[in-house]
Amino acid sequence: MTNPNKGKWYRFNDTVVEEFEMTEESLESECFGGKYKAKFSDTCKFFLLHCILTLIKKMVIKWYF
Repeated sequence: MTNPNKGKWYRFNDTVVEEFEMTEESLESECFGGKYKAKFSDTCKFFLLHCILTLIKKMVIKWYF
């Protein structure tokens, strides 16, 4: 007796199970998000800097007074 599913890959989602073709590209895309790289915008950088400076200011005021 042989297994007809031997060597096959399956994708298990919340409600669907489907056969999946395992290739280098599909593995990278499905498991690691593909080649997309999120950009850290200038707005985020300035907001982060604002938060850090506000925290430092609060610490200095608390320490000084």
